Amino acid sequence: MLVMTAVLMLAAGTGAADCSKDPKNLLAKSDCGFATGIKGWDSGTYGKISHEAKEGAPGPGALKGVGTEATLEAKGPCLPARPKATYRYGGRMRLVSGETYVCGAQVHHYSDEACQEGLGILSAMADLVSKEWTVLDPARRPEAGPRQGIATMEAETKAMKLVLVCSGAPGFTVLFDDVWLNEP
Repeated sequence: MLVMTAVLMLAAGTGAADCSKDPKNLLAKSDCGFATGIKGWDSGTYGKISHEAKEGAPGPGALKGVGTEATLEAKGPCLPARPKATYRYGGRMRLVSGETYVCGAQVHHYSDEACQEGLGILSAMADLVSKEWTVLDPARRPEAGPRQGIATMEAETKAMKLVLVCSGAPGFTVLFDDVWLNEP
């Protein structure tokens, strides 16, 4: 029973485990804890992202996002996806300044292996942000449905990206850390 509880805590992203040590985390090889930087992440046209070296959870290093126009989007690296496979995802976040309405993570999926031919948002998870480090938890937002944090690929899906998103008053700043997108 104790082993099962530990496995469930790790799978839910609520344990103190380092995301880089999770063998099922597809983001583990691309510095999911942002200890050395944010290589592979892109802010696209919504907000600005940078590396925060001193702060993070559970260890130093975080992705810092500023919602310059009231929206923030941080797109992760392009990852291979297995058609019809189910993945779980999440991470930790903290409000640094300003006001956010909601933050969360999404899984975008693509019909090509280079993430150029978008098929849209496959799954989304929303949560409220506090000044303390918080694990994304779909239980705090039950109105958004039971499938938050779970992405089942479609038959034509070849690749995917984890995308961290927030909306709020212009100029808010949020930190993300210990992100994960786990294989089945």
